[in-house]
Order: sequence, then C-alpha cells, then structure tokens
Amino acid sequence: MTGLAGALALGAYEMVSVVGGGGKTTMVFGLAEEAVSRGLPAVVTTSTKMGVAQTGGLPTVAGDEPMPADGMVRWVGDVDGHRVTGRAPAELDACFAGRSGWVLVEADGSRQRPVKAPAPYEPVIPLAATVVVACTGMDAVGGRIADVAHRPELVAEVLGVDSGDVLTPAMVADLVVHPDGGRRAVPLTARFVVALTKVEDDRREPAHRIAEAVMASPLAPERVVLVPPPGGSPEVLVAG
Repeated sequence: MTGLAGALALGAYEMVSVVGGGGKTTMVFGLAEEAVSRGLPAVVTTSTKMGVAQTGGLPTVAGDEPMPADGMVRWVGDVDGHRVTGRAPAELDACFAGRSGWVLVEADGSRQRPVKAPAPYEPVIPLAATVVVACTGMDAVGGRIADVAHRPELVAEVLGVDSGDVLTPAMVADLVVHPDGGRRAVPLTARFVVALTKVEDDRREPAHRIAEAVMASPLAPERVVLVPPPGGSPEVLVAG
C-alpha cells in the first residue's frame, strides 16, 4: 500500500485516531480519499469538534440518523453554531466493532495551531484505536511558543522552558514523545506514530533532525512519517 496509508502501515481494518497540532483534518480526509481509491468503506468522525463545512465531500450522518452499513460517510453529533460536536468514545468503539474498513477519528483540537500540549482531559482517544498518530506542523519550528502553540503554557511546562522561548527541533522531539505531550492517553494496544506535517523543502533538514532524535528516544514511536504538502510523497523513518 502506497501513499499516506502505506506510510502509516495501515491494514484493511483500522481505527486511526489523529491527535496533536497542525495537519489532523487534512490527514483524516486524505486517508478517506485513499480509502475511496481502494474501495474500502470508511467513516470520518471526531471525538471533539469539527467545522460544519469540513466534510471532505462525504455525505454527513448526524445525531440519531441511521449509519449506512458500508461506503463512505462523515459521522458527527449535533450542530453547534459553526461546529459539529463529535461522538463519544464508546460510540466510536461500537461503530468500529460493527464495520469493516477504516474509522478515521480526529481526536484532538488545536485551534489551527501547529503544535500543542494536551490539557488533562485531552485527547479523547477511543479504546479500540489501533493506530494513534501525533501530528506537529513543521511551521512551528523557529517560532515563539507563545505564538505557535495551542496551550503554550502547557507546552512550556512539559518542556521546562518559558513560553517566550523559540521552539527548536530538539524541543519538538521531546514534546511529541512525552507522556504529557504526544503520548498522552494512547491505548496500550494501539500503535503509536509521530507525523511531522507541512514538510516543505526548506523544512526537510530540521524535520530529519527531529525524526532522528525521536527514534533515538526511550519512548520512540513505531515510526516517524514526514508528510509533505499535497502532491508529495510521505517519507518514513523506522527504528534500526
């Protein structure tokens, strides 16, 4: 399997929960497009909130409307202004148990910031998740934590720095594998993957430095995926 699904080593039956900073929505809908191209049924959903207009062109099932047995669908809760509420983790677990294909869950919020540290109640990852992908946008590197982070005070606390400090590649590497950062609430049975998103040409060298530091960590993920802008091919780094 090629593309992003291949980079994440997805099988034919997966629940992918995407957490962290920038690139989550793009990732879940990108995977939905790959499911369509492979003839796999897939559900795109959230356990938090999602923009009303963020449909990826999929039909939306909301509230108590019946779910189709197969095919492609966006499954959400109620409409709340310009946002739709998500489904409870237990509902997502039951959905996954009763379907084939992929369930693709945006399981965290970052207010469109490229990097974040979760609050104690975040992220909202279903127990049945088979893969958890922690995203960080490479556009965060070189910016002040206060300017580029969602919950900058928590990012600074996790890293032991000041929120006015500049975010370095080493800091990103520490944050994405920290138990109070990218690894928070990951189920023991899930594979853990770090995704560095928005890896444009001028960000490739620092992205490689981050990936190498992450894979050398005692809390290293299964793999690190470097995700370029649309149209590019993901790059994968694995241990060994």
